Amino acid sequence: MTEELQIWIHQCATLFALVILYYDHMLTLSAEVTFIWKPGLSLAKLLFLANRYLSFFANMALMCFSYRGFPAEICGQLSTFHQLAIIASQVIVSLVLVLRTYALYGRSRRVLFFILAVGFILLSLIAWSALNQEDVTVLIPSCIYAATSATAQRLALAWEALVLFDTMIFGLTLRQALARGSSSLRLKDVSRIMSVVLWDGSMYFALMALVNLANILSFYLAPPIFKGVLSSFANAFSVTLVSRLMLHLHQFAHSGRQPVFESGCATSYEISSASPSMSFSDEWRDDLRPRNPAYRLPPESASVA
Repeated sequence: MTEELQIWIHQCATLFALVILYYDHMLTLSAEVTFIWKPGLSLAKLLFLANRYLSFFANMALMCFSYRGFPAEICGQLSTFHQLAIIASQVIVSLVLVLRTYALYGRSRRVLFFILAVGFILLSLIAWSALNQEDVTVLIPSCIYAATSATAQRLALAWEALVLFDTMIFGLTLRQALARGSSSLRLKDVSRIMSVVLWDGSMYFALMALVNLANILSFYLAPPIFKGVLSSFANAFSVTLVSRLMLHLHQFAHSGRQPVFESGCATSYEISSASPSMSFSDEWRDDLRPRNPAYRLPPESASVA
């Protein structure tokens, strides 16, 4: 395979990631305007906007230096910017997942501190592996890096750390759902919300596990120019899924019914920390107030114990 063909395939993979990101942004823009661009801000809305638009604008720069030629020094700076943008996007994605898990566990500080401690360790590993790169060759004029096996294995650690974090979050979500189990059936609305959270979390974990696995294998098995070729796609896909997860819960709460995974996605809810009960705080109730009059939110402190 010629070098020109390898560069073209690499650029096609990058373009595919950008198409997924921007096309889904257009598909869900109306839902964003309906559920997010309302008066008042909350932590969930800020995380949604940060997740959505950091990747949106950062990938414009990626588009520029993936298809145009620059001096080697500029390529190095743009590559560093790309790595930092991916790390920042994944940190925001992780914060959204932490927020959902924190709410599921009744705002338990013990669970929050555990997740943040593990997350900090993994983030340190990700930063070291992504920014401490050596032995790479820049293919001019495309600004594409060809990594050696040693460098690729170090970069693979970053994505392996993300898989580990996703697995931990999914395990905590599944544990809480199973723990509430039959008792949550006493409150239909809470049970349905738990079902939405568990279903969305399962879909996110399964899809991202497959994408990340393919990307990790590329670091170990692919030729130098294709090592990590799916990194941009994995990042764009993760951002896209989390945006849909956050919109899903808004759509569920406003319509009073559970839409399929492809049509919406999840956001903000609260769980009481005083007892094993699920409730909606004043900050979230306006966001989640249903438009369907036949649907009723649970009372301010609706116990499922």
